[in-house]
Amino acid sequence: MHLQQRCAVLTLSLCAFTMILIEFSPISLLSNIAQQLHVPTTTIGHTVSVYAIIGATCGLLTPFLFKTFERKPLIFYTFTLLLISNTFTIYSKNSIDFFIYRALCAMSHGIFWALVTDYAMKIVSEKHRTLTSSIIFSSIPLATIIGIPILNYIGQQFSWGSAFFLVSILIICCMVCIFIFLPHRHHKEIHFSTPSSAPNTQKFTWLLISITAMLATAQFCAYTYIEPYIRSLDFFSQRHLTVLLLLFGLSGLIGNILTMYFMSRYIKQLTLIFLAIFSIAMFFIYSLGTHISFYSCALLLCFWGISASILFTTIQTWVIIASKQHSTTMAAFNSAVLNYAIAFGAGLGAFVLSHLGLMSIFIFSACILLYATIQLSLMTIK
Repeated sequence: MHLQQRCAVLTLSLCAFTMILIEFSPISLLSNIAQQLHVPTTTIGHTVSVYAIIGATCGLLTPFLFKTFERKPLIFYTFTLLLISNTFTIYSKNSIDFFIYRALCAMSHGIFWALVTDYAMKIVSEKHRTLTSSIIFSSIPLATIIGIPILNYIGQQFSWGSAFFLVSILIICCMVCIFIFLPHRHHKEIHFSTPSSAPNTQKFTWLLISITAMLATAQFCAYTYIEPYIRSLDFFSQRHLTVLLLLFGLSGLIGNILTMYFMSRYIKQLTLIFLAIFSIAMFFIYSLGTHISFYSCALLLCFWGISASILFTTIQTWVIIASKQHSTTMAAFNSAVLNYAIAFGAGLGAFVLSHLGLMSIFIFSACILLYATIQLSLMTIK
C-alpha cells in the first residue's frame, strides 16, 4: 500500500472514529445529560434508538439518492452537516432540542457508514482489502479506548457540552484530512478472489446480514446500558467506571489486531468461535449479578469487547466478499440493517430494563447470540 493510499485509509479511519464517538457519546454521559435536561436516563437512552433508525434509513437510501455523486465531496458535505448539528447539540435547552440535533447527526452517520467500507476497499489493491477493512473498523475499539473515557472524564469534570465541543474540533480535523488526502478516483467494482470459507450464494449473503442484525441487537441491548450496569455493581466507584470502560475499549483493540492477522484465512472460524464466546460472556454477567467481583467483571468485559470487535469486522467484510459485484448496494443495505438493529437493541434494552430489571438485558443478549451461532453453524456446514 503506497503513501497516498495509506493516508486515505487512515483519514477514513479517523472519520469512522469520530462517527463512533458521536454515536456513543450519550451512552458514556447518559446520567449527566439526563440530569441537565431534567429527564429520566431511559429518555436519553431512547435517543440511541432514534439516532440508529434515522441513520439506517439514510444509509438505505444512500446508494440510490447519491449514486452519481463523487464520493470525496459527498463525504466532505456529510461532515459539514455533522459539524453544524453536533455543535448545535451543545446548546440544547430541553430533550426535544437534543433529539432534533441528534437526528441531524444521524443523517450524516447513515450516509457515511453506507459508503465508507466499500469506498475504502475501492481505493486499495485486492491484497490490501482485508487489512483496509480491519483498519477502518479499528476505529470502533479505538473510540472506546481513547475517546469514550476522555469524553466521560470531561463530562464529569466540566459538562457534557464540553465533551461535545471537543468532538466538534475533531470533526474539523476530519474535514481538513478529507480535503487533502481522499482521492477523487477509485475502482468502480471490487473483484475478490473468493475464499473457500465464504460461499458465493445469495442465500448465504442474506444469512450474514441476518447475523449482523442479531449481533447488533444483542450488543446494543446490553452496551447502551453499560454505564448504569457498572454503577449498579457492589464495588462501584467513579475510578472503577473509567477503568472498566478503558479496559472494554482496549479489549476491542486486541480483537481488531487478532482480526488483522487471522481474518483473511480463518474468517469462518473467527466468527463462529467468538459468537459463542460472546454469548457465554453475556450469560455469566447475568448469572453473577451485581455481586460480581471487580476482576471477574473486568475479565468478562474483556471477552465481550474482543468478541464484539472481531464480529463486527468479520461479518461486514464477509458480506462484501460474498456479494461481489453487488458490494456497494449490499454494503449499504447491511449498514442500514445494522443501524435498525442498533435501534431495536437499544429499545429492547430499555423495555427489559423497565419491566424486568437491569441484569435481564444480558440474558436476552445471550439468547440472541446463541441463536445466531447455531444458525451460522448450520449454514456453514451445509
